[in-house]
Amino acid sequence: MRLVLYSIAAIAAAEQKCGPPPDAALENRVDESKWCLDVAPSDLWACEAAIQRRLLNSPPLRHGCAFAAPSTTAVTVGSRDTVPHAQTWADLRWASYDHGVFRLHDPSGALFRGATAAARGPAPPRDRLLGASKWGLFFHDGEDASRGLVVDEPYATADCHVAFAERVYVLNLLTTQVGHLLVDVLEPLFYDAERSGGGVVDPAQTRITIQVHVERRSLHRRLMEAIYADTPFALLRLFTSHPIHTKDALDGLEGRVCLPSAAVELDVTDSYYARGHDAREAGVPETLDASEVRRYQRFRSFLRDGLRHEPQRDPKTVVFVERKGQRELLNSDALKNTTARAAGAAGLQFRAVALEDLGFSAQLELFGDCVLLVAQYGSALHNVLFLPDEAAILMLPMPKWCDESWHFERQAYLLGHAVVRVCASGDDAGRRMRWARRAARQGPWHAKDADFAVPVGTFVQGLNAALAEDVASATFRAPPPPPLHPEELVTPRVHVSDARVEAGAVEVVVGDYGDASVSDVEAPARVRFVVEVVLSDTGAPPDDGERAFLKNVEAGRVELCLSPAALSDPNTDVACFAANLFNEFSTIDAGVVWGDRVVFRFWLRDVETGDLPGSETFFGLDVRSRRGNQPVRDPHCHAIEQTSRRWRRESFFRTGGRALRRPGGVDDHAPRRRAAPDVAASLPPVFGARLAAIPRR
Repeated sequence: MRLVLYSIAAIAAAEQKCGPPPDAALENRVDESKWCLDVAPSDLWACEAAIQRRLLNSPPLRHGCAFAAPSTTAVTVGSRDTVPHAQTWADLRWASYDHGVFRLHDPSGALFRGATAAARGPAPPRDRLLGASKWGLFFHDGEDASRGLVVDEPYATADCHVAFAERVYVLNLLTTQVGHLLVDVLEPLFYDAERSGGGVVDPAQTRITIQVHVERRSLHRRLMEAIYADTPFALLRLFTSHPIHTKDALDGLEGRVCLPSAAVELDVTDSYYARGHDAREAGVPETLDASEVRRYQRFRSFLRDGLRHEPQRDPKTVVFVERKGQRELLNSDALKNTTARAAGAAGLQFRAVALEDLGFSAQLELFGDCVLLVAQYGSALHNVLFLPDEAAILMLPMPKWCDESWHFERQAYLLGHAVVRVCASGDDAGRRMRWARRAARQGPWHAKDADFAVPVGTFVQGLNAALAEDVASATFRAPPPPPLHPEELVTPRVHVSDARVEAGAVEVVVGDYGDASVSDVEAPARVRFVVEVVLSDTGAPPDDGERAFLKNVEAGRVELCLSPAALSDPNTDVACFAANLFNEFSTIDAGVVWGDRVVFRFWLRDVETGDLPGSETFFGLDVRSRRGNQPVRDPHCHAIEQTSRRWRRESFFRTGGRALRRPGGVDDHAPRRRAAPDVAASLPPVFGARLAAIPRR
């Protein structure tokens, strides 16, 4: 019997023929209401295609089985470091794919070290990083990274079950945030498709697969409904005339998949954000190269032509975008009324809208007649792509984020629009950074999603400038606020900006760098701290001392430490963390007991010279609010006091419970583990069980 089965398998393998992907295999057997939830992984590609082909006028199926091909894969890997992380991408020719792994064919052993060196020295690594999305690193510590395996066998279509005739993009969309779609996906996708198409984007020659980090049960509905509905995600359909697939479907294809041409993640070298970031990092004055202007305007034209969007030649509407959710504009009504009166006086119409309440086609119609766009810092400003040439922008950044709005300005300048900024001052003049990777290169966390108000007088100045016939870019700043602290204190110093008490034990990694293990610290409750570092009380420009401190933070030389304040042994229950263990959503969690009155000490430590004098702060709380065995979620239910080193009270700010995500960008030498979705990925050693402080998702 075993011999018969082997013979049948051998005959089936011999009869296997290279062909197109199974786009029509389930054409008449798909229940759209289930969105492929109950299909086997091997049928997922066909199921997704069947649903979408009912909505598409797709071209006939083709395959690349007959393409003349070399035996060796051609691969180019690139990387660009921006905020919050580096993006890595690869261009592949004549590669194959087999159940989640790219195969790089290298029969001569010369692919990564050159033919002349094939017989000398140690062999190059067989495993290669091909693609890592910067947002995948930020949110998921690179779990979505794509890798390639170097194999000795030659590339041969005779060994392939499926061979694509089109260029295949393996992307990580990651988020349903429209701004990231426009900036991080569509722009670099356009440049690559234009290059590979000889200067023209050919949708028939492009296939797209997307990895989205949500449960597959909701993935198809959320993603596919967005792509085929009246939303900005329909812009993806401009790039391909084929069904758009999930990477799960690509992974599920049976047999070897041949890829004559593939892009793993996207080359962001030419994106306007990356080029502007490089200029800021180098400290050189911002200039717009004529070729960059032409390139970005080609991108705009591609979107407009595909959408058949024609802005008005004589726009007449002032559009005031109302933001929902976080970052509420506290005096929005006063600003809207002021804007409406000014628009009427100028003979213009006025509309105040929340973009969430409009379909994408209605948004395009609105922006097509917009002469002035008034919007807060956020995704609404990226709609500059759809504005008439005569339009201007009135931007309202958050307090202390005025100088971090450069990327919105740069995008507008590339399209020829003037930008007027009206900058609120905030509650104090202090400058702070969250204890997180590259946090000093952005505005402060405590102001990012906080509600704020814009002084009406300052707003009127900016509004008048934006409505002038000869409008020019300008910045209007509110009067400076008082210093963070009335008396001079040592800087840098630690400041706890938020704390929440929740039920549940804290999971930690305990061990040295070579042997980490996971354990639970028994604690009925935990407190989650958001920690910032005060760099200046007055907001004065950074001096040499501050720049040196930030350089040491980036290098991992400075650590944030905490411990219970009352310790008989100073070497017990102390935990220290480098900033690169955290992203802007990370927290430090400590185990506590209901009924305890606890005080934690936070301070900064230089790993070479010791504790930084004057950097400490003490944070006390009374863990007594509960209903049954669960904590009360009201953020004001805990008695909390914070003092500086001299026991003078500092300001305290709450977020109202923003989402917490997993940290990214952990150093390679730190302990790692694969964890449940709500658990941190890696930690330095933690001593003792009373304090379980970790970077927390």
